Amino acid sequence: MNRLILTIISFLVWSAGIAGAEQQPPEPRPPDQPPPDRRAPDQRAPDQRPPDQRPPGQRPPDQRPPDPMRESLFPPDLLMRNAEAIGLTDLQRESVMAEMRKAEGRFREFDPQIRKEMQAMLDLTKEERPDPEKVLAQLDKVLAAEREMKRTHMALMIAIKSILTPAQQAQLQELRPKPPAPPAPDAPQGVPPGSIKEKMDRVQAGLKEWKDAGRDPVPVDQILREFDPFIKERKFAEAEAVLDRALEALRKDEKK
Repeated sequence: MNRLILTIISFLVWSAGIAGAEQQPPEPRPPDQPPPDRRAPDQRAPDQRPPDQRPPGQRPPDQRPPDPMRESLFPPDLLMRNAEAIGLTDLQRESVMAEMRKAEGRFREFDPQIRKEMQAMLDLTKEERPDPEKVLAQLDKVLAAEREMKRTHMALMIAIKSILTPAQQAQLQELRPKPPAPPAPDAPQGVPPGSIKEKMDRVQAGLKEWKDAGRDPVPVDQILREFDPFIKERKFAEAEAVLDRALEALRKDEKK
């Protein structure tokens, strides 16, 4: 049952991404701007290749806007993973499982229906000259099935929230994985945040104090070995976490 529900949730995330992509209109081009170069970047002249930067405040293509439902509802896997931590009672657990079984029955009905409608639409598009009216009519059937699936999923999360007490809801909100902080609006893409430089300066200053005092810097050096690979891969959150560990090691030594 859990595998089916996780599969359905993955499908909903996928379909939400498709819908979001469809809702983004192309940016207008000024009248005096030439049409975009459709050639691959490695086939263009050096002065025609686009720079690796975006206008201030523009999101990268793979960065989706925050989900407003995130702050209001709880998916089943989040609840079951933290059931003990929030003190879920046996009665509450049984009520949640009953709602999940009810939703599972609906999901089992939707799965073959969506597959059937999707295949029918695919068959229509494979024709040499697809009939627009037939294809769009079939698309309506696909979207209708997806809509019912999303309604069922939404009803399940609403039912789950209604079973929890306000205190449990607050606890579960705290236990929810925190999304990564968005980059500063005017920060250049691919550039480490200023906090990394500030923490690195503190680490270097701490290591200098250690060496001046005749202490062995090897424990901190071993931690810092993980720093460069993360920076090269532009995994700045992981790199900053390494610096936090190094600073913690320096602080622990000061307390001794």
